[in-house]
Amino acid sequence: MKWQWLHNMVEEFRAGSPGNRFLTVYQHRRIHGREHPIRSIIYIGFGFLILIVGTIIALPPGVPGFFLWIPGLLMIATRLRWAAILMDKLEVWSRRVIGFFRRKKD
Repeated sequence: MKWQWLHNMVEEFRAGSPGNRFLTVYQHRRIHGREHPIRSIIYIGFGFLILIVGTIIALPPGVPGFFLWIPGLLMIATRLRWAAILMDKLEVWSRRVIGFFRRKKD
């Protein structure tokens, strides 16, 4: 299957516990995924480009450009440890906020 690697990565991500998912995927890539450093730099650069485009698109009122931040951060988190830790903390925080509003709604 051509996209088997993506399916495997998503399944590994889902199997992880909240607060450790991104760091686990990052560590797995460091151990098992040997690729050329230039490819990683391009991947990180593309992730930052998506973040910048999302920020620019979000400037006009009413345009939800911040939705592009998620894929940009995800791309960066697979290659940089600090970004993986940040995404783990953001996941835990967002789960708390969503849980708070769900409890308040009931």
